[in-house]
Amino acid sequence: MPSVRRSRPTARLRIVVRKKAGVLELSAGERLVRTYAAITGRNRADKEREGDEATPEGDFYVCVKNPKSKHHLALGLSYPNREDARQGLKSGLIGRREHAAILAALARDAIPPWKTALGGEIMIHGAKGTR
Repeated sequence: MPSVRRSRPTARLRIVVRKKAGVLELSAGERLVRTYAAITGRNRADKEREGDEATPEGDFYVCVKNPKSKHHLALGLSYPNREDARQGLKSGLIGRREHAAILAALARDAIPPWKTALGGEIMIHGAKGTR
């Protein structure tokens, strides 16, 4: 991965992606700040595994900022989260060691393991020229 900077979670800012509506909403506390057009994965279901072309659903924090990305201001999300790890363990996609590593990273607000059968490196980014 190119030059990345670890990010601390910001509790006051919240991003909600509404896949069916094709929008991303940015809120500060209870106040909606701005709505953006959003493009999500081709598969409209919740992400389950690497390569399924689905956008994950759930609560995530920004764990990586990559200002030098080929995509505009890429922000990496903390996928897989606890629920994804639980489902992956239950279905046999990941083992106990990977499950424990994901939970340990999330407990530290760190980057969870991205090279698992669940997938990873989920990024939110704008298009070049976006302000």
